[in-house]
Amino acid sequence: MICRFDAHQRGDGAITIACEGDADASQIAKLMAPWPWDVEFSGTTSDGLLLTTSAAHVVSSTFKVFSQAGPVPKLRIIAGGLDAVGEATATTLRFGLTNLRKIQGNEKYSYTTPDGQTGARLRIRLRLGEFDVVIDHREDAETVLKEAATTRGVGLTAEATVAVEPGQVASADQAVSTLCDLLTLGQGAAVNWIYRDSLDEGGRVIATFCGNAITKPLGSSLALISDADMCAFVQAAFNVWEEADTRWEIRKAVLGYTDGKSPIDYLEARTVKMVVVFEHLKRVYLDRTNREYLLPDALFKSKVGDLGRIVANALQELFPEQPPETLRRLAGGLQGLHRTSFRAALKGVASDLRLPLDSRELDDLVEIRNRLVHAMQFSENVKLEKFQQFLLLTTLAGKLILAALRYEGPYYDWTTTPPRQAQLTLLPGAPS
Repeated sequence: MICRFDAHQRGDGAITIACEGDADASQIAKLMAPWPWDVEFSGTTSDGLLLTTSAAHVVSSTFKVFSQAGPVPKLRIIAGGLDAVGEATATTLRFGLTNLRKIQGNEKYSYTTPDGQTGARLRIRLRLGEFDVVIDHREDAETVLKEAATTRGVGLTAEATVAVEPGQVASADQAVSTLCDLLTLGQGAAVNWIYRDSLDEGGRVIATFCGNAITKPLGSSLALISDADMCAFVQAAFNVWEEADTRWEIRKAVLGYTDGKSPIDYLEARTVKMVVVFEHLKRVYLDRTNREYLLPDALFKSKVGDLGRIVANALQELFPEQPPETLRRLAGGLQGLHRTSFRAALKGVASDLRLPLDSRELDDLVEIRNRLVHAMQFSENVKLEKFQQFLLLTTLAGKLILAALRYEGPYYDWTTTPPRQAQLTLLPGAPS
């Protein structure tokens, strides 16, 4: 169907398209039938860019039969992606960032307002691999951030600019995605890029890509790195991100850790998410070091039948008054003998990361984890209030992630009130 449409991207990344179609009388019956769910656009923008969409679907439709222009179908469409490209070569990419707070910049620059006023500001300049990245907050960032914090919403607050050579777009996309993950980890609330403008040497937009990123609400967060230390943290951690992702699948840990801080869930659910971060790091460590099982799996399986009979006889001898069904269930837990315990695995994770782990904190972590996983309740055996139990897990998970990034420096310890800036120091020795 030939049509005209306006496409917009909201601050949360969603792409909406309002479409008016052209039809003649012979098409009325066909166009009044239910529209298919999946649709695709291809055409030319008013600026002459070739446009396509992906993962687009119709969410509502109306049909105006009597109008001066003839039958007019009107559709409202949501798209997962929108790509508008031209023929010129890009020299600069500009990424729109959501929910980035006003962190302290590290480069002073001069500016002139439209009415001739001049001044100086700080912005962020980082060297990320092969790219120089400059981050500037938008003029309305303060207003957007206040609204997002109040409404627990999402808003566009900054833009990251990257100079590129031909063929570097995919690499730049990945670098900015990693940048967003590190900013997310540091500030405690999700930062995403939702669009990428391609600019030529004259600063003209020659292409635009909009992606429906998985954005998260701002809300109140528990920052891990202070605003003053953020640039240094990102600069250092970026250089080891790829290694940390290979060894620890660190991006999954960061996303789970940040999701656990989101204020939109009940405290028990948030703390369970934080527990999942420990489970994730434990699983990766055991898989990588081949320590999931205490004995060779084939050996244990060859003897488990004999072990079961011995245990069953022992249980019958020790608990003769108990029903046989109860004893069979007790014996059914033999596989647990073969697996590394949560406590032992976490000690192994900390040792592998060269991170000192206080034995009392580990005891509390195991107790809190066991109660939450099995009963969705906080532990009454830990001398901490419910929110303090959550903060203990939050602080310990943050330290493990920072250690996986080989970070040594200041971080926020949320086990104290108010939170204090502590110094993370790893034990001597090369990373294992």
